[in-house]
Amino acid sequence: MPNDCASHARAGAVALHPMHEFDLLAYAAALLAYGLLSERLSAWLVSAPMFFMLVGLVVGPAVSAICDVSLDDGVVAFVAEITLALLLFTEAATIDVRSLFAEKAAPARMLVLGLPIAIVLGGVAGYFVLPELGLWPALLLAALLAPTDAALGAAVVESEHVPESTRRAIGVESGLNDGLALPAVLALAGLASMAPAEHEQPILEFLALQLTLGPLAGIVVGRFGGALVGAAAERGRMGGEWQRIAGVGLALSSYALAETIGGNGFVAAFVGGLAFPLRSGALAERVHAFGHTAADQMALLLFMVFGATSLPGAAFDGSALLYAALSLTVVRIGAIALSLVGAGIDRPTTLFMGWFGPRGLASILFASVAMEHAEFEGLDRVLAVVHLTVGLSIVLHGVTALPFSKRLGRAIARAA
Repeated sequence: MPNDCASHARAGAVALHPMHEFDLLAYAAALLAYGLLSERLSAWLVSAPMFFMLVGLVVGPAVSAICDVSLDDGVVAFVAEITLALLLFTEAATIDVRSLFAEKAAPARMLVLGLPIAIVLGGVAGYFVLPELGLWPALLLAALLAPTDAALGAAVVESEHVPESTRRAIGVESGLNDGLALPAVLALAGLASMAPAEHEQPILEFLALQLTLGPLAGIVVGRFGGALVGAAAERGRMGGEWQRIAGVGLALSSYALAETIGGNGFVAAFVGGLAFPLRSGALAERVHAFGHTAADQMALLLFMVFGATSLPGAAFDGSALLYAALSLTVVRIGAIALSLVGAGIDRPTTLFMGWFGPRGLASILFASVAMEHAEFEGLDRVLAVVHLTVGLSIVLHGVTALPFSKRLGRAIARAA
């Protein structure tokens, strides 16, 4: 069998076949190694996603099973979807919904204004930096990189150095922008191919259903499912182990119900977590801790597969590197800064929220979606640049999470 992952890597087309013993050994050894050295590695600014991506990149040429590429096998996409849904639910379950209305509308501004501005700015940058793409593929590239990653942002969202309002804004944005970006990805994939996107409804109808049925499914499952779990736990009908597992069931139920009725599963998972009625006490802690741990383990496996398969095929030429740098800095920070004009948020906080928009699982997943709905000459180039940007984001945001969080804390303390 071929042993060169780069020769197989068409971005977004990776399929996770049943793991060979060597693959399983590499993943298990990486889990143990990072766990044993986690405090030391964190002090050295080496995040877990960065570590697993690098492990995949190093062991990739020696791996046989995960280097197979099949355009018809959607196992990686499936694992990425349920991982993202579980992360969104468990993160949202810790957010106090009432506090969001006291944040000067920052999360809403970042979503409603910041996301489309990021797509426009990213499209303009792509049009000039990568002129071989053309306008619609450049906008598709920007849309693929518009959503931010809840897993990579966890280090900031959980940092005690960052004010709660800032953490909530970043968490809510990363929770909802995946669902908001998907309709744009589908529409631009169709325009880039000079053909309608491959779904039956017009794009506005599709967007309306995604953004109404998704939250509805999340509210129903999160509110009523959470109430049932809480009642069963209080009456002693559900043991601690099954209380933990129930959170996973609610997260996946929110996602699956929304997808079944035509809504957006990622929005449903996040809203389901927001609607979860139990935000304190032992039950809430069990649900959050178990769900987050399960999602983190699956995410780390995906980052290892990404490093072994997709990253070797990324575009490392000057134009692609320039675009990736612009996407992570000027495009993202500019979009957030423009969206927050008039919100009364100080400059250090605005720059911090602009910088910490890491790209990760959502962009990798949407790259697979784009492959299903687009076919044009520069598609491989677009997806290779997406994977380059994700790889850089994993490293840069992992390295800067701790020092930038501390710097923001000091800046706010001085201002106070």
